[in-house]
Amino acid sequence: MGFRADGPVLAKVGWAAAFLYAACAALRLARFNTQAGSTDKRWFIGLASPAAAALVVSFVWAMNTFGYSGQGLRWLALCVTVAAGLLMVSRIKYFSFKGFPKGERVPFSCWP
Repeated sequence: MGFRADGPVLAKVGWAAAFLYAACAALRLARFNTQAGSTDKRWFIGLASPAAAALVVSFVWAMNTFGYSGQGLRWLALCVTVAAGLLMVSRIKYFSFKGFPKGERVPFSCWP
C-alpha cells in the first residue's frame, strides 16, 4: 500500500524517493567510470552502489527480524532510501580495501 494510503501527493513522494535512488546510482556509476584511471585506488568517492543496495536491503531485513513491517516503517524506509542515494553522489571517501597486499588481513577494528 505504501504512501497511497496517505493521498495522491504523498504517493508521489514515494515515487520521487525511488527515482532519486535510481538517478543517484546512475550518476555514481557514471562518475566511477569517468574517474577510473585518475583517482587513488584505495578510496571510493561516494558510497559504492552495491554498498548502498546492501544498506537498503539490510534495513528491510533487520526490521523484519525485529518484527517491524508495513505502514509503520514507510517514513523511515523513505529516509534510508534517500540517504543511501545521496551518499552515492556525495564527495565522502570510503576505503575500498584495494590497497592491501595479497594475504594481508583487513583491520576491522578502529583501535590499534
